[in-house]
Amino acid sequence: MTSNVDLCDIQGNILRPYAMKEARFVFVHFDDPAAGREWLGSLVDQVTTAEPWPDRASKPATLNFAFTSSGLRALGLSACHLGTFSQEFQTGMAARPKELGDTGTNCPECWEPWWRDQQVHAMVEVHAPASPEIDTLLAPVDDAMHRHGIRSVGKPQQASRLVVNETQVKEHFGFVDGFGQPALDIDAYDKPKAGQGTPDGHGAWNPVALGEFILGLPDEEGVLPEAPQPAELAANGTYLVYRKLQQHVGRYREYVRAQAGRLECTPERVGASLIGRWPDGSPLVLRPDGPDAALGADEDRNNDFLYDKHDASGHLCPVGAHIRRANPRDALKLSAQLVSRHRMLRRGITYGPELEEGQRDDDNSDTRGLLFMACVASLRRQFEFVQGQWLNDGNIFHLGEDRDAMGGCHDGSRKLTVQGCPPRFLPNVPEFVTTRGGEYLFKPGISAMRWLARQG
Repeated sequence: MTSNVDLCDIQGNILRPYAMKEARFVFVHFDDPAAGREWLGSLVDQVTTAEPWPDRASKPATLNFAFTSSGLRALGLSACHLGTFSQEFQTGMAARPKELGDTGTNCPECWEPWWRDQQVHAMVEVHAPASPEIDTLLAPVDDAMHRHGIRSVGKPQQASRLVVNETQVKEHFGFVDGFGQPALDIDAYDKPKAGQGTPDGHGAWNPVALGEFILGLPDEEGVLPEAPQPAELAANGTYLVYRKLQQHVGRYREYVRAQAGRLECTPERVGASLIGRWPDGSPLVLRPDGPDAALGADEDRNNDFLYDKHDASGHLCPVGAHIRRANPRDALKLSAQLVSRHRMLRRGITYGPELEEGQRDDDNSDTRGLLFMACVASLRRQFEFVQGQWLNDGNIFHLGEDRDAMGGCHDGSRKLTVQGCPPRFLPNVPEFVTTRGGEYLFKPGISAMRWLARQG
């Protein structure tokens, strides 16, 4: 499998998380196709690839690009070629609220205007250890935009990881994050950790086929995923989901405290029931009675578990907990291969300052949250299926109208069931997360970007 992977032609943060502390996302609009192509052609040689780095110091900052459907059209891509992209990509995220459950305050009419009105044609991504290095790398990008008459739209999106220690980061609700990434069979990279791939039924884990994430490579069924044409446009590319999610930290803290008082337990216990892990990362399936920081920090053990095998009843980890709904593993009576067909390479990063304990949170101000990003070969089968069927619909989990507390759309009328003898309920789950914008983008290979720059 790995012999056919051209890491030099794949954009770097498709296959590897950069894990740098700072990031900035600049949103670009093309008014003139020729100018847009010239701008892209002048920068493509600076794009960071998926080649292994000798050491972290060799890459002080990274540069990557992704394009919307309207952006490819604005670059002059023909209707014939554009029509070969997936329908979800062509219509865009804002046109699919039914499939994604984007209702109420999550509806596209409430999004940031550049996402709501599909003004974004390209997204420039820069990651670096610190902001000055981002400024340095963006300088030639800005110069090229000025030189070719390219303009930005909206506000550049700043992002910064909430660092716990050298190996761990957390999200704004206080939970260590980044677990459960699909294992990739790439010789040049570190060996995957237990629990990251597909269970083989004998206690071990197999890597997920690269074609589930990279176009032009075989998927879990051994076939090439549907891809845009011509082949040189699709080769080594991927679809990128970008979704800006405001996190209502104050609302979350008030809820878990109130439920802890009602159920006579700790707020940490309530939060763990919602998420499926303790804040330190230790999973409920392995540590149902309390957190274990050593386990949470151990990458060889903290993700090595199954649900149907270890906790079919949900008495250890609630069936409706976030991590269990987002990746059911061996549950649902589905084959492991079928579950792997819904996996995503997540590349998210937090934005905004951490809310200190006792500090007031302004729900009306989009101050902090998560930039959810995921690379997939199929927007419909991977992201939209998980969002619509696993997070926003409880039927497949036999949970009725229960929705995922973190990823589902909430109006305060639904509950979360905590299985047990007797079962308990977390009622009236409020909206902890609000979608503020997003889009489907195409992240081409390096040669494909050169091909785009030559068109016309």
